[in-house]
Amino acid sequence: MKKLICTLLCTTLVFANTAVYADIPKFRYSFDEAVKMAMDNTPEYKTVDRSIGTLYDTYEALEKRTPEDIKFVGGMKTFISQQVDPQINMENTYSSYQMTIIARNDIKRSVQIGLRQAVIGVQKAEMAYAETDIGKKNKQNELELLEIRYENGLISKNDYNDSKREIKDALKAFDNGEKAVDIAYRELNTLLGREDEKDIEVKLDDTVIPLEKLDLKQIKKDMLNNGKAASSTSKDSIRQLKENRYIASYRYDLIKERYDKYDLNKFSDKMREDIEDMYEDAKEKFEVADKAYQNAIDRFEKNFDDMIEDIEDLYEDIEDVKERITEEKANHSLYKLKYESGRMPRLEYEALGDKITLLENNLKELELDLNMKYAELLIYSDLKKVVKE
Repeated sequence: MKKLICTLLCTTLVFANTAVYADIPKFRYSFDEAVKMAMDNTPEYKTVDRSIGTLYDTYEALEKRTPEDIKFVGGMKTFISQQVDPQINMENTYSSYQMTIIARNDIKRSVQIGLRQAVIGVQKAEMAYAETDIGKKNKQNELELLEIRYENGLISKNDYNDSKREIKDALKAFDNGEKAVDIAYRELNTLLGREDEKDIEVKLDDTVIPLEKLDLKQIKKDMLNNGKAASSTSKDSIRQLKENRYIASYRYDLIKERYDKYDLNKFSDKMREDIEDMYEDAKEKFEVADKAYQNAIDRFEKNFDDMIEDIEDLYEDIEDVKERITEEKANHSLYKLKYESGRMPRLEYEALGDKITLLENNLKELELDLNMKYAELLIYSDLKKVVKE
């Protein structure tokens, strides 16, 4: 009899649907409209934009003062200070000019990615909050079942206390659902420069293109040429590391060419040592810059492959959930017949219906994740150039 009671209770755990947390939005924006609002709320974009002209003016001034031809004469120290350094200073300034253009464009990309994350964050938080009552009711039923099992001697006191503590902790965690929605809207409104109200809806665009129809090689080139970060912890982009490598290589080549023209046997030990030290210093700086760039490329290749694999995995997960929804809907028709004929309790029937709701929310979350992955994949590319005909 005890086992029968427990079995009946286990099969009647109840879920309940709730409405989405937010009110009907008063303000609706397309994603492009929201990006414009966010850009207007990003003053550093204009600051960087102004600095581009200043850097180019500086480069032009240096170009006029820097000799066009390198003269491989004089002592190494004089050669470096009078011939090499002006050339490198000019190259550094031009590199800074180019990287600032990339930085300006990357500010907009960062705003677009951050905004998309914020919009998706709101949608996920609202879905999670909508499931709160389902989860709460489920845990309450678990708690009631636990009490009955303990009263009937089917569980030890220690197991009872541990399980009860876990269930109550889970119930408390559900109270964070409303707070999560508040935080998600706050992040979105902060990006858009508006008051912290839940009266807004931003419609996401959805660019999902089968991977086999994308020119992945061109997408990789676009990432490398447009300032893709070297890693999640690096301040430098791969393009910046490439620039550093180029300048270090140029400096080393100039110094090496002067070094190769020397007959070191004609110098004193001290002078020869100084010349060799300057040469080795230039060589080492190039090797360090080269290694940093090559390491970044290796990490990028691995991260890019992981990104593609993540997209492929999401496609598989989405198809799996779709199949489960189809199966559950087919089963639900059968459950409905059982319920209407009195062969299934109402609570069990409602619980099975809520299972479909949870699966559909799971599907929506996966589709949002896919949306985000494609945005990250294509943020550096022009779709007209990377979509195969």
